[in-house]
Amino acid sequence: MTDETTAGLSRDIQEAFRRNTGGLSAACEQARDLVASFPVPDPEVPEHWAEFALLTGQLRVLLGYLAEAGVPSSAPGAFRSVVLADLSYLNAADTGLPGRTLAGWICRRWTVELGVEHPDRISAHERYAALCLAVGAGDEAVGLLRSLHRLCAKLSGPRSPAALSVAADLCGALSRTGDHQSALRLGQDLVPVCTEVLGGDSDTALRAVSGLAGALRGLGGLPAAFGAYREVHEKSVRTRGQDHLSTLRAADDLAIAAQDLENHELALTLNQDLLQRYKRLLGGNATSSFDEDKRIRRTRDRLSSSLRALGRDDEAEALYGPRPDF
Repeated sequence: MTDETTAGLSRDIQEAFRRNTGGLSAACEQARDLVASFPVPDPEVPEHWAEFALLTGQLRVLLGYLAEAGVPSSAPGAFRSVVLADLSYLNAADTGLPGRTLAGWICRRWTVELGVEHPDRISAHERYAALCLAVGAGDEAVGLLRSLHRLCAKLSGPRSPAALSVAADLCGALSRTGDHQSALRLGQDLVPVCTEVLGGDSDTALRAVSGLAGALRGLGGLPAAFGAYREVHEKSVRTRGQDHLSTLRAADDLAIAAQDLENHELALTLNQDLLQRYKRLLGGNATSSFDEDKRIRRTRDRLSSSLRALGRDDEAEALYGPRPDF
C-alpha cells in the first residue's frame, strides 16, 4: 500500500458519490465495495501508518454516510477485513480516544448487524478492548474481555484459537491493571495450552507469555519475568523481524526488566537500539520533543537512566540536546 494507492482510493470514492445516479444508498454501496477491494498490509508495521491514517479518514466519512443511508457497514466480508485492520492500526499507532470512539461505533453497529456471536463482531470488540486499555479504561477492557472469553469458550470450546486469543488479551489486561494474582493464575494455565494447540511461536502464545511475565514482574519475580520477556523477544525477532511493532514492544519489556535487575549494561544496549529504531520508524515530522511519539520519549528516558547508573552523566544529559537559553 502506498500514498498513491490511498489517494487513488480517495478519488474513486469521490467519483462514486459524484457520478452515481442511483441515489445515496447506491453510491454508498459502490464506495464500500471500492474499500473492500483495497489491499491492506500488516497494521503493526509502522512504515504503513501514513497510508492507514489516510484510510482512516476515508472510512470515518464513509461509515457516516453508510449509517445515514441505512446501508450495512458489516458487509461484504472483505470490507469488514479492511475495517478490522484499521482498528488494529488505531491501537498500534496509539491514537487514543479518537481510535476508541471509532472502534466503539463499529462494535455497536456490528452487534446489531451481525449478531453477538459473529467472529468479526468478536474481533472488533477485542480491538475495542485494546483501545480502552490504551486510554486508561482498564476496568472496561477487563470486563469486556472476560465476557468475550466466556462467549468464545461457549461457542467453540476453551481450547479454540478464538478463546485462547481472547484469554491472552485478558492475561495482559489483568497484568496492566494491577491484578497480578489473577494474571498469574490465568497465564500459568494458558501458556502451556497455547503452546500445545497453536505452537510456542504463535502470536497468541507470545502474548500469553508476555502477560504472564507482567504478572511475575508485578509480584516481584524479577528473574523469572526477565527470562519470559527474553523468550518473547527472541521468538519475535526470529518470526517477525527487528522492526515489527510486536518485536519492539518485546524489546521494551526486556529493557525494563533488565533495569529492574540492575543489569544496566544490557539495558543500555537494548535502549540504544530501541531509540534508533523508534526514531527511524516513528519519528515522523516531529519538530520538538512535545511532538514525538511517547515511545521515543520513554525510551530516551530509560536510556538516560541507564547511562546515569553507569556514571555517564554527560552522555545522559546530551540525549536531550542543549538547554534553552531564556
